[in-house]
Amino acid sequence: MVLNLLVIFFFAFQHLNLLTWNIREYGKFKQTYAYRQMLNTTDEINLMAIPLTY
Repeated sequence: MVLNLLVIFFFAFQHLNLLTWNIREYGKFKQTYAYRQMLNTTDEINLMAIPLTY
């Protein structure tokens, strides 16, 4: 039982750590020319999937 809880805590920590990293990287990406260029194409639809990770 203790091992199960440790595994759950480990994966919860990993999830939060990766979520924080992804948010930071997305913020950096929003400042690039590639992001502004993407907003003017059909690739903009990819941004709709972002809320699924929060």
